[in-house]
Amino acid sequence: MAKQKALERIELAILDDEREILDLFKEWLPKSKYAVHTYKTPEELFDDIEQGRDYHVMIIDRQVTPPNRRFVGGDFGGDEAIKRLRKIFPLKLIISMSGYHDPSPGANVCLGKPFSFQGLDAFIQEQITAHKTYHEPPREGD
Repeated sequence: MAKQKALERIELAILDDEREILDLFKEWLPKSKYAVHTYKTPEELFDDIEQGRDYHVMIIDRQVTPPNRRFVGGDFGGDEAIKRLRKIFPLKLIISMSGYHDPSPGANVCLGKPFSFQGLDAFIQEQITAHKTYHEPPREGD
């Protein structure tokens, strides 16, 4: 049986309203493994999705609140963003970030705050391996 091929570079969306957190994700995750796309508001994230951007993994802060009220469909935060993302991407790996340490409805798992950026790459890789939908399925006859 042939081995499943891992992703070459993981497209990763991060939604957090704290610029410092977004910068730390970019700093700590190896650029050779990850294409990190950061967003301060749900509006920015959904605008890119509407333009056709796709992600393998999305990490969403449950406590995000948009700074304005012009998002189509009304003002909403991280939990609502996760619910909407799950409807659009039923099989994607969605990780919620929260100080509560429990996943938001619609998320696969929670990254509890505070967390160590040193272990972030390993955490994401473990979640991808456990999730299995981010590897090519075996071909017929393998």
